Amino acid sequence: MKLVGGEFLPGFLYARASSAFLEWVDRERNRLKERSLETALILAREEERRGNTTGEVHWLKRALELEPFREDLMEQIVDLYERGGNPATAAQAIRSFSRTLRTRYGTSVSPALRHRLRVLQKELVAETVKEDAHQRMHALQQQVSTEMSRTTELMRQLQALTRQGRRVVD
Repeated sequence: MKLVGGEFLPGFLYARASSAFLEWVDRERNRLKERSLETALILAREEERRGNTTGEVHWLKRALELEPFREDLMEQIVDLYERGGNPATAAQAIRSFSRTLRTRYGTSVSPALRHRLRVLQKELVAETVKEDAHQRMHALQQQVSTEMSRTTELMRQLQALTRQGRRVVD
Protein backbone atom coordinates (compact mmCIF):
# COMPACT_ATOMS: atom_id res chain seq x y z
CA MET A 1 0.00 0.00 0.00
CA LYS A 2 1.37 3.40 -0.95
CA LEU A 3 0.76 6.24 1.44
CA VAL A 4 0.26 9.78 0.24
CA GLY A 5 3.00 12.06 1.45
CA GLY A 6 3.76 15.72 1.49
CA GLU A 7 1.96 18.87 2.40
CA PHE A 8 -1.51 19.75 1.13
CA LEU A 9 -1.20 22.32 -1.67
CA PRO A 10 2.39 23.25 -0.75
CA GLY A 11 3.29 26.86 -1.38
CA PHE A 12 -0.21 27.62 -2.59
CA LEU A 13 -0.72 31.34 -2.75
CA TYR A 14 -3.29 32.72 -5.06
CA ALA A 15 -3.44 36.51 -5.18
CA ARG A 16 -7.14 36.57 -5.94
CA ALA A 17 -8.14 33.91 -3.42
CA SER A 18 -10.35 35.03 -0.61
CA SER A 19 -9.02 35.07 2.90
CA ALA A 20 -11.68 32.49 3.80
CA PHE A 21 -10.32 30.11 1.15
CA LEU A 22 -6.74 30.64 2.28
CA GLU A 23 -7.78 30.01 5.89
CA TRP A 24 -9.50 26.80 4.76
CA VAL A 25 -6.30 25.68 2.99
CA ASP A 26 -4.32 26.31 6.21
CA ARG A 27 -6.89 24.42 8.31
CA GLU A 28 -6.79 21.51 5.86
CA ARG A 29 -2.99 21.44 5.92
CA ASN A 30 -3.01 21.33 9.71
CA ARG A 31 -5.80 18.73 9.85
CA LEU A 32 -4.07 16.44 7.35
CA LYS A 33 -0.73 16.89 9.09
CA GLU A 34 -2.33 15.91 12.43
CA ARG A 35 -3.96 12.85 10.83
CA SER A 36 -0.62 11.86 9.30
CA LEU A 37 1.08 12.26 12.66
CA GLU A 38 -1.58 10.18 14.42
CA THR A 39 -1.31 7.50 11.75
CA ALA A 40 2.48 7.36 11.98
CA LEU A 41 2.27 6.97 15.78
CA ILE A 42 -0.39 4.25 15.47
CA LEU A 43 1.79 2.39 12.96
CA ALA A 44 4.81 2.76 15.26
CA ARG A 45 2.82 1.22 18.15
CA GLU A 46 1.67 -1.60 15.87
CA GLU A 47 5.26 -2.34 14.87
CA GLU A 48 6.23 -2.27 18.55
CA ARG A 49 3.46 -4.78 19.30
CA ARG A 50 4.83 -7.02 16.54
CA GLY A 51 8.37 -6.68 17.88
CA ASN A 52 9.54 -5.04 14.67
CA THR A 53 12.02 -2.45 15.92
CA THR A 54 13.05 -1.39 12.42
CA GLY A 55 9.44 -0.65 11.49
CA GLU A 56 8.84 1.14 14.77
CA VAL A 57 11.88 3.38 14.21
CA HIS A 58 10.72 4.07 10.64
CA TRP A 59 7.31 5.34 11.76
CA LEU A 60 8.72 7.31 14.68
CA LYS A 61 11.09 9.04 12.26
CA ARG A 62 8.15 9.79 9.98
CA ALA A 63 6.27 11.31 12.92
CA LEU A 64 9.36 13.35 13.76
CA GLU A 65 9.44 14.69 10.20
CA LEU A 66 5.88 15.92 10.72
CA GLU A 67 6.59 17.36 14.18
CA PRO A 68 10.31 18.22 14.15
CA PHE A 69 10.36 19.66 17.69
CA ARG A 70 9.08 16.50 19.39
CA GLU A 71 12.05 15.42 21.49
CA ASP A 72 9.91 12.71 23.03
CA LEU A 73 9.89 11.00 19.63
CA MET A 74 13.68 11.31 19.37
CA GLU A 75 13.98 9.86 22.89
CA GLN A 76 11.92 6.83 21.80
CA ILE A 77 14.12 6.33 18.74
CA VAL A 78 17.27 6.59 20.86
CA ASP A 79 15.82 4.10 23.38
CA LEU A 80 15.17 1.62 20.57
CA TYR A 81 18.70 1.95 19.20
CA GLU A 82 20.18 1.51 22.66
CA ARG A 83 18.04 -1.52 23.47
CA GLY A 84 19.11 -2.98 20.15
CA GLY A 85 22.76 -2.62 21.15
CA ASN A 86 23.46 0.29 18.81
CA PRO A 87 24.70 3.16 21.00
CA ALA A 88 26.68 4.64 18.11
CA THR A 89 23.51 4.86 16.01
CA ALA A 90 21.67 6.36 18.98
CA ALA A 91 24.35 9.03 19.38
CA GLN A 92 24.32 9.73 15.64
CA ALA A 93 20.53 10.14 15.71
CA ILE A 94 20.79 12.76 18.46
CA ARG A 95 23.59 14.61 16.61
CA SER A 96 21.54 14.61 13.41
CA PHE A 97 18.42 15.79 15.23
CA SER A 98 20.42 18.54 16.93
CA ARG A 99 21.95 19.65 13.62
CA THR A 100 18.50 19.77 11.98
CA LEU A 101 17.04 21.87 14.78
CA ARG A 102 20.00 24.23 14.69
CA THR A 103 20.27 24.69 10.90
CA ARG A 104 16.58 24.65 9.92
CA TYR A 105 14.94 26.20 12.93
CA GLY A 106 17.68 28.11 14.74
CA THR A 107 17.13 26.30 18.03
CA SER A 108 18.88 23.59 19.98
CA VAL A 109 18.00 20.39 21.75
CA SER A 110 17.13 20.35 25.43
CA PRO A 111 19.81 20.08 28.10
CA ALA A 112 18.46 16.60 28.90
CA LEU A 113 19.04 15.38 25.34
CA ARG A 114 22.51 16.99 25.24
CA HIS A 115 23.31 15.18 28.49
CA ARG A 116 22.11 11.90 27.02
CA LEU A 117 24.40 12.42 24.02
CA ARG A 118 27.37 13.07 26.32
CA VAL A 119 26.61 9.87 28.26
CA LEU A 120 26.37 7.87 25.03
CA GLN A 121 29.64 9.34 23.77
CA LYS A 122 31.39 8.47 27.04
CA GLU A 123 30.07 4.91 26.79
CA LEU A 124 31.33 4.68 23.21
CA VAL A 125 34.77 5.94 24.23
CA ALA A 126 34.85 3.46 27.14
CA GLU A 127 33.81 0.64 24.80
CA THR A 128 36.50 1.64 22.30
CA VAL A 129 39.14 1.74 25.03
CA LYS A 130 37.95 -1.65 26.32
CA GLU A 131 38.03 -3.14 22.82
CA ASP A 132 41.49 -1.65 22.19
CA ALA A 133 42.76 -3.07 25.50
CA HIS A 134 41.30 -6.46 24.59
CA GLN A 135 43.06 -6.39 21.22
CA ARG A 136 46.37 -5.38 22.83
CA MET A 137 45.97 -8.13 25.45
CA HIS A 138 45.34 -10.67 22.70
CA ALA A 139 48.44 -9.46 20.81
CA LEU A 140 50.52 -9.74 23.99
CA GLN A 141 49.21 -13.25 24.61
CA GLN A 142 50.23 -14.18 21.08
CA GLN A 143 53.71 -12.72 21.66
CA VAL A 144 54.09 -14.56 24.98
CA SER A 145 52.97 -17.80 23.37
CA THR A 146 55.45 -17.32 20.52
CA GLU A 147 58.26 -16.50 22.95
CA MET A 148 57.42 -19.51 25.11
CA SER A 149 57.51 -21.77 22.07
CA ARG A 150 60.90 -20.31 21.07
CA THR A 151 62.20 -20.72 24.62
CA THR A 152 61.00 -24.32 24.76
CA GLU A 153 62.70 -25.03 21.44
CA LEU A 154 65.94 -23.39 22.61
CA MET A 155 65.81 -25.41 25.85
CA ARG A 156 65.34 -28.60 23.83
CA GLN A 157 68.29 -27.69 21.62
CA LEU A 158 70.42 -26.83 24.66
CA GLN A 159 69.61 -30.16 26.27
CA ALA A 160 70.51 -31.96 23.06
CA LEU A 161 73.84 -30.09 22.88
CA THR A 162 74.51 -30.80 26.55
CA ARG A 163 73.94 -34.54 25.98
CA GLN A 164 76.26 -34.44 22.98
CA GLY A 165 78.87 -32.57 25.00
CA ARG A 166 78.75 -35.22 27.78
CA ARG A 167 79.26 -38.00 25.24
CA VAL A 168 82.25 -36.22 23.80
CA VAL A 169 83.77 -35.68 27.26
CA ASP A 170 83.07 -39.24 28.43
